[in-house]
Amino acid sequence: MQAVNPPNAESIFDLLQRLIPHTEVLKHAHGKLILGIKMSALNVIKGVDLEAVVKSIPGILETRMKLLSRSVSVTYDPEILPYDLMDSIFHLKENPDQKSQVFNHLVQVMED
Repeated sequence: MQAVNPPNAESIFDLLQRLIPHTEVLKHAHGKLILGIKMSALNVIKGVDLEAVVKSIPGILETRMKLLSRSVSVTYDPEILPYDLMDSIFHLKENPDQKSQVFNHLVQVMED
């Protein structure tokens, strides 16, 4: 598998933008995000080293994929990875005009 080379804010944000149309926020509480994943997401993540991508994002504590329910659970530290950033990332398909603001926020978090 190939990682996003190298995992940095720009390449991770690009991957997230390609993945977002294939996801749905099922639940988001402070520090916990549950995403529904469409089968079409497999085409986006094919060949990507998701472990390397996840490890490169500060504040992500744990991810769990449930194949039968086609969902991903992300536990994160909201002191490092703010709730509003996580919420904004996964609502970009509804708010595409916020793309540059969300990207800049992600860069800031990854540089801290």
